[in-house]
Amino acid sequence: MAAGHCLERPGSARRTVALARAVSDRYLGVGDDLAAGLVSVDHASVVVRLLDALPDEVDEATMAAAETDLLAHARVMDPTDLAKVGRRLKYVLDPDGAVELAAEEARMHAGRSVSLTQDETGWWHLKAKLDPETGHELAVVMDPLSKPNPST
Repeated sequence: MAAGHCLERPGSARRTVALARAVSDRYLGVGDDLAAGLVSVDHASVVVRLLDALPDEVDEATMAAAETDLLAHARVMDPTDLAKVGRRLKYVLDPDGAVELAAEEARMHAGRSVSLTQDETGWWHLKAKLDPETGHELAVVMDPLSKPNPST
């Protein structure tokens, strides 16, 4: 079926078809949870992408356990946090994962930047690119400051 028949962009249609094939051919548990409404399409896409990224050396029993574990997380996490869990899982199951993880974390650390400027009216402007851990710490600090003040 052409993407035009679905009124979708070609890339979106390809991703939908690839996901449908993956959950009907390889990852039946993901397909079951998706059909039951236990996970969203975004969650299912993340799980499939994570499972596909696991090394070929991972045996079937471990792959099935990884699928079950990721689906359990998918039911209670947003897709972004689920992807983080999945990346950690990949590094646990991949013999070279620790080296790749250290390199990825070093790249993230090196890519950090922060710009804080004050304009002529006194307003402060913050622009930052942060690694996941630093971003999480900043979010924790900023969250109480972003809540609305009660009117009473």
